[in-house]
Amino acid sequence: PAVRHLGWRWRPLFNWRDENILCLARLMGPRTLTLAISQLNFLAITIVASTLAAGSLAIFNLAYNIWTFPLGVMAASLATAVFPNLSENAARRDWSGFARNFSATFRHILFLIIPFSVLLIVLRAQIVRVILGTGKFGWSDTILTINALQYLTLGLLAEALMLLLVRGFFALEDTKTPFWLGLAGSILRIGGAWLLMAPLGVGGLALGWALGGIFNMILLWFFLEKRVQDLRFGEILTSGLKILLASFLAGAGAWWLLRLADNFVDTRMFGGLLTQGLIAGGAGLAIYLLAAAVLGVSEIKSLWQMVKNRLSFKNGAATDELIQH
Repeated sequence: PAVRHLGWRWRPLFNWRDENILCLARLMGPRTLTLAISQLNFLAITIVASTLAAGSLAIFNLAYNIWTFPLGVMAASLATAVFPNLSENAARRDWSGFARNFSATFRHILFLIIPFSVLLIVLRAQIVRVILGTGKFGWSDTILTINALQYLTLGLLAEALMLLLVRGFFALEDTKTPFWLGLAGSILRIGGAWLLMAPLGVGGLALGWALGGIFNMILLWFFLEKRVQDLRFGEILTSGLKILLASFLAGAGAWWLLRLADNFVDTRMFGGLLTQGLIAGGAGLAIYLLAAAVLGVSEIKSLWQMVKNRLSFKNGAATDELIQH
């Protein structure tokens, strides 16, 4: 009311030639097409799956829903949190800061997703049977879902890293490159699914999907590194090898405990399956954290700092703190 009393009025202004509007339109087109490609992937998989036995598409979707859980909870949150920092670094042409933020987030995704992938493969039967193995979901359907989840998990890390890599391009105001690379990856996904479904059935759909994601991730890394020159590959490789070793030890421990617990619990019952999975999964997680600490994986320190911050604050400061490390 005070502003209106002074005589000010809203005046609509449409300037379609404004530099910011033109920039938005230029970036929005390829990004929209990229999102459309992801939907076309599912349409193509649906068409391919329709040539298999009845229920194959439903089995693929069930395995896919389990597989995407860590992507949204872990990888997407980290990639989204670091995006403003990458954009600011790119705008200032601070490529050292860009590489530092990118590398830190990349390594944190490795730290979270690699052990999750290993434990998901080891515990895939328990997870699927606990979530889906009740009601009218038959044993043959359970086995097919377990196999599909196993193949999908091979591409889990690549899919998680793509969430960060595409945001690296977006920070550079480049939406065209992810589109063309995504198109190439989609062709491989669909082609791989078509070729592999004959020997592997619904598992072939999952493996084709995973291989396409791995191919797409490699292309995204290659072209982003050409743009930025140095993404600190050395420190990423060093940290990644340590994480891989710790994850292997965790997987071995979880697998051994699965066999051991099988002698004491009735895995034909829901409670027994859940107990077996919790024991093996919990022990595997403990082994991983212990091995990572012994191997000197630096990301475990920033993770602990994030946990302490979460206990002290109820805002987004913890995620920002993690990225800075």
